[in-house]
Amino acid sequence: MRYDFTRNFSSFPSVQKDSLDPSICAHVDLALKRLKLVTRRLSTTLTALEDESRLLDRLFYKGKNQHRTSLFWRHVQEMRRLCSRFNGLDLSKSVTQIRHSFYNSTDYQK
Repeated sequence: MRYDFTRNFSSFPSVQKDSLDPSICAHVDLALKRLKLVTRRLSTTLTALEDESRLLDRLFYKGKNQHRTSLFWRHVQEMRRLCSRFNGLDLSKSVTQIRHSFYNSTDYQK
């Protein structure tokens, strides 16, 4: 079973803090703070991954004719394919949408 990360999270209903049980507000606040920290770390990690992916694309472009029959080149092709699929997920935007859906905010640029 595959999970579809490309779903639109804005279709989920947003929950206001006022409507929550006061006993769980502290736990929700802690979870949202952790999610914000993870979002920042994810952003820097994804930036590094994009740079590495561009470098891998360039190496692939330069060596595809010379190495296409080599066994190691199949692994390079697979890594290139996986990097492009991972970059296509747009995880940073999805995580930000999830975080902002709790606050009923449509401003995803923060």
